[in-house]
Amino acid sequence: MISVSFWAIKNIFLVYPNVMYWYLMRRGAESLSQYQNNGPRDEADRAILCFKLALSYCLLLGKEHKATVPFYLAWSHEAKYKFQRGMRDNQAAIINFREALLLQPSQPFVRLEARHKLVNCLLDRHERDGDVQDLEGATQCCIEALRLCPTGDPDRAIVLNNLGLCLRRWYELHGLIKNLEDAVQCHTNALALHPRKHKNRPSSLINFSSCLNARYEHTGNIQDLHEAIRCLRDALLPHPLEQSVRIKALKNLATCLMTLYTRQGDIRDLEEAIQCLQNALTLHPPGDPAKFILLGNLAVCLQDRYQRKCHIEDLQNSITFNEEVLASTPLGDPARGRMLHNIAACLRGSYTFRGVAQDLERAIECLLEALSLHHPDHQSWHRISGGLAKCLAARYVAQENVTDLEEAIRCYRNALSRCSEGYPGRSGLCASFAESLHTRYELFGDIHDLDEATELSSNALEFYSSSPPNNVGALIILGNCLQTRYRRLRGIQDLEEAIRHYKDADQISEPEHPDRLVALANLAVCLVDQYEHRGAAELLEEAHHHILETIKLLDEDHPILETLQAKLALMYATYGHLLRESPQQRHITDLFQRAVKHKTASVKRRLDIALEWVQVDKGDSVLEAYQRSLELVDQYLLIRSSIITRHQILLNIPPNLASDAAAAAITAGELEKAVEFLEQGKALLWSQMNYYRSPLQRLREVDDELASEFARLSGLLEKSARLQTDNEAPFRSIELEAREYRKTSDAWHKVVGEIRKLDGFESFLFPPTYSNLREAASEGPVVLITISNLRSDVIIVHKDGNPFLLPLAPHVRPQYIADLHSQFSQAVRAAETRKALSAILQVLWEDIVEPVVRKLRELNVEEGSRIWWCPTSHLAILPLHAAGQYRKGQPNLPSLYVSSYTPTLMTLSRSRQTSQSRARSSIPQLLIVAQSSAPNQPKLPSVPVEVAIIEKIVPTKAEHVKLS
Repeated sequence: MISVSFWAIKNIFLVYPNVMYWYLMRRGAESLSQYQNNGPRDEADRAILCFKLALSYCLLLGKEHKATVPFYLAWSHEAKYKFQRGMRDNQAAIINFREALLLQPSQPFVRLEARHKLVNCLLDRHERDGDVQDLEGATQCCIEALRLCPTGDPDRAIVLNNLGLCLRRWYELHGLIKNLEDAVQCHTNALALHPRKHKNRPSSLINFSSCLNARYEHTGNIQDLHEAIRCLRDALLPHPLEQSVRIKALKNLATCLMTLYTRQGDIRDLEEAIQCLQNALTLHPPGDPAKFILLGNLAVCLQDRYQRKCHIEDLQNSITFNEEVLASTPLGDPARGRMLHNIAACLRGSYTFRGVAQDLERAIECLLEALSLHHPDHQSWHRISGGLAKCLAARYVAQENVTDLEEAIRCYRNALSRCSEGYPGRSGLCASFAESLHTRYELFGDIHDLDEATELSSNALEFYSSSPPNNVGALIILGNCLQTRYRRLRGIQDLEEAIRHYKDADQISEPEHPDRLVALANLAVCLVDQYEHRGAAELLEEAHHHILETIKLLDEDHPILETLQAKLALMYATYGHLLRESPQQRHITDLFQRAVKHKTASVKRRLDIALEWVQVDKGDSVLEAYQRSLELVDQYLLIRSSIITRHQILLNIPPNLASDAAAAAITAGELEKAVEFLEQGKALLWSQMNYYRSPLQRLREVDDELASEFARLSGLLEKSARLQTDNEAPFRSIELEAREYRKTSDAWHKVVGEIRKLDGFESFLFPPTYSNLREAASEGPVVLITISNLRSDVIIVHKDGNPFLLPLAPHVRPQYIADLHSQFSQAVRAAETRKALSAILQVLWEDIVEPVVRKLRELNVEEGSRIWWCPTSHLAILPLHAAGQYRKGQPNLPSLYVSSYTPTLMTLSRSRQTSQSRARSSIPQLLIVAQSSAPNQPKLPSVPVEVAIIEKIVPTKAEHVKLS
């Protein structure tokens, strides 16, 4: 506020306008100078008021004065805007600078400085509002100023710098390389006019370096990047610098160093970039909104250093800075798109570390908003699209929604199509795109996906003149693609290249870096494959060495430990006799046991290992291998709510798993265990049917809240295990993830304990025991038939004592039964079926039923009583109940026993419980299903008559439903 004394002076000099004019001009100039030298903020307002008052005296003065006053008034607004960033001051400055120029000032200083400052104000407003007219106006000002400054004029350098800024802005708008080349030439000419100690040289160096960096991003010429860094370091040499200039130089140097780190992987460049950003942040006054851009960049740098060194504090600081930036970014900020991209990168890093789904969802929201702010031709569009693709790929890994994977691939493809060949981030984009295509190949098996993934990952490596440390991920991805293609096409060259890339990744990685461990594990697998091709024993020894080395470096909760234990066990079981130190069977069993019980491995991964164990174990532990396999299949199905999903899972399970398990148990003399195995296997098969009520469904009927909590915790356990092995997240904190997994696991076990306290759920998730299964034979023997390539047998479960074994003939094997089923199907469809069906029923009698009848007679099972058949494989469709010799005077099964079928023993027991419950009901219930015709089948004319007879027999009080 103007002091009272000043107003008194004003009143005294009212009659002397010329004196008053010069007093106001001098007083305004003093206030403007004080404000620009970090004086009080109200000095800017005082200067503006003085110049506004001086303007009122211009009516009495000459034209020269009329141009000078608006210039200084505009300068005051421009100075205030420069420090306080108020757009009203920017607007006022533009208006007054233009008015001053319209009045054609006679002083050369005013003519040039007005244009110089007007250009800066117009460029700032263009950056904020995007109005191309502001950019056109700024460019025109520069061209006019250049005409006023002939060659040799000391002010020509300023004009050239401004013109270079305008041309670069045109390049950013339209992407025309000619605009950028012209901008570089302008800054080059400006630098030539600024001697080494000139006060404006640092600003010229900063502008020149920005253009060089932009040209590097367009062409990929590394010399431009090195020259930009040299210029910025020169600008920061020890000499007096305006604070704003020093901040800008530090910020730009950090950006260039980060780009160089991405290109060459020298950790020293990353460390220097972090130091530059930290120094720049200390120079920002409190509350300066510009510091949040630096914070965002620093967050990205810290995240990159975390990926390189795995120091957890770097990621924690990155998350903190990210949250600060996000909270402070206004909706109208012109840099919002870029900041949203940086924020999303930090959020994705946070998700990688913490596994919190909200972080990933927020990252996707940020990137979608950033995309909406830019046209697809904008220079940042491909970066944002690539970031979105990475987030969608990560969400696919967590949620297994194929739509996310497809959308990620689409975003990758769009991003690659819009970034130049020389763009430094193209390599990482290619590698990530390749990884998603490889994932889709593993889902659907399309060889085109695998070929494209291999080509992309190969292109990612070709960008570099050497393999930098931060390129380990690309080496591993290419190795994975080649290894997969070798297994598909068996081309030895693919295998050898995969080995070479894994070895390169090993060489350039930090000794205990997570990626190195992955590379060593994959290398060991490839070496075993190479041994199978070449037969050189030293390859096995090298693979053995790499697996042992990797296991030693892993924490006991590391997510890939169980994979390595399983690989080592498989190697010992298959090639142990070829190693210098031949392992004992006990050691192989111990490795498999630890692998299938691993705390943080997914159920699916442990199931795969258990199935591998079954294939190679021929010793005493094979029953444990089968037991673990069946239990893990049960667990894996239990947490899948979709019937289709359960069906797809079962398609990938060996179809004779339960029968082979039972055969192994019979061979070992464990007949009761064989019955338990068969029950588990048949229950798994029936779990895919609509009408089969899984334990979880039955639990919901009793306690829906407890069932929901069990399902939630089961999903968290499986998701956590998937995230640990996600290639998109190779730098996750193993300690934190293992701690979170154990916490969830403890809660899961607590809930399971609560479930087992419920009536009827005492054995929840426990495999059924023979003592429970035997209850199914309380009303008659149950005949189990197991068909396996190992052996085929009949097991008769009787209500008293142990089960009885009846070995079948050696020729009764799965293929034999499948052929019999095929013959039966053809006979049913044929016109003359009686003779063909009789032949099949005779075969069933001779091979299976007649031996069972003899055994039932030995067990004193009375003829005419009821027996239950519980067959496996194709026998479940064959008419065992109708088997017989069908010769005159010879018995057939229907004349000896009443046959019924049951899918499982527990199903039979539960059906009896249900029947008893309904029998106690006062109103009997009956369902009648009547079908007299079917497509392509002969009609059954007596069906209506039979239904009528049944309805007459049913008591009148009974409720019955007829479906026809």
